[in-house]
Amino acid sequence: MIAEVQTRGRGRLSREWLSPEGGIYFTLILRPRISPVYAPRINLLASVAVAATIRRLFGLNAELKWPNDVLIAGKKVCGILAEMDAEMDVVNFVNVGIGINANNSIPRFEKTATSLRDELGREISKKEFLSALIMEVERWLPLLMTADLLEEWKKLSATLNKDVRVMSLGEEVIGQAIDIDATGALILKGQDGSLRTVLVGDCVHLRE
Repeated sequence: MIAEVQTRGRGRLSREWLSPEGGIYFTLILRPRISPVYAPRINLLASVAVAATIRRLFGLNAELKWPNDVLIAGKKVCGILAEMDAEMDVVNFVNVGIGINANNSIPRFEKTATSLRDELGREISKKEFLSALIMEVERWLPLLMTADLLEEWKKLSATLNKDVRVMSLGEEVIGQAIDIDATGALILKGQDGSLRTVLVGDCVHLRE
C-alpha cells in the first residue's frame, strides 16, 4: 500500500505522524516464520534497508537511531512502525509502515527533522527510490535471523556508544548504549557498571 499523502498518519504510541505531499508513505506486509520474541528484528531490517538505499543512491551519511528511525546529520528523515499479528510461538504477519521525507521541505524552525530534497538541494525520483528500497528489503529478508543483520545495524548505528535516555514501559532508563542483543533489544550500561536490556521505548540521545 502506497500513499501520496496521509491525513491520519500514525507513529509509535499512536502519535500523529505528519505526512505532507512530497513524502513516501507505504506499508509492507511481511510474513517471516519466526518466534514473536524476534519480531523487533523487523525494525532493524527495515531501517538498515532504508539507510543503505539512501547511502547507495545519494551518498548521504544515513545512520540509525534505535529502535526505528533513520537520521541524516542527526536529523530524522524516516520513521518506521512495525505491528505484528502473532500466535504464542510464531508470527503470522507484520505490517511495516515506512514514512520518508523525500521531496517535502522541512520548515526552518524544525531542528530535529530533514528531507532528502533539503539535504540534496534537488528533488528525487520517488519511483526510483521505492524500487531500490524494495530490492534492498528483499536482499535482507533471507538474512533476518543471521548475525549479518545485527552487525550491519551496528555499523550504521548512531545510538551505540552514546549516552541515552529511554522511556520504557513508564520507566526512565539512563545509560550508555553499548550493544544490541539477538532480539534487537538495546543494552545499556549504567554509571555503576550495571547492565540493563531494554526491548522497547523512546530513545533520546543525550548531549555530550
